[in-house]
Amino acid sequence: MKRVHGVLAVPALHRVYASATGTNELAVIDDQTLQIVARVSAGDYPDGVAYASKAAKIYVSDLHGKTDTVIDAKTNQRVTTISLGGGAGNTQYDSVSEHIFVTGAWPK
Repeated sequence: MKRVHGVLAVPALHRVYASATGTNELAVIDDQTLQIVARVSAGDYPDGVAYASKAAKIYVSDLHGKTDTVIDAKTNQRVTTISLGGGAGNTQYDSVSEHIFVTGAWPK
């Protein structure tokens, strides 16, 4: 994987997720074999990675593309891309409110 910026381990799924900015994708890695089981396009500069456990979705922030890519954690398929209107930094999931939060630089 080229230039990994974000890494997230999800033990319940036996997966490690890595945002690879060198190939603009999210690599899905089996935590027992360390083999890449899927590669999912994740924008122009994938960065932060979060797992929304109740929704079983992975969220990947895209700094240059100003988006957040949503990936189904069960199928490893892209569900949608959410336009944020500004540079997207890191993505985090709050399990209490069940919301995804993304830091960003918003246009004036």
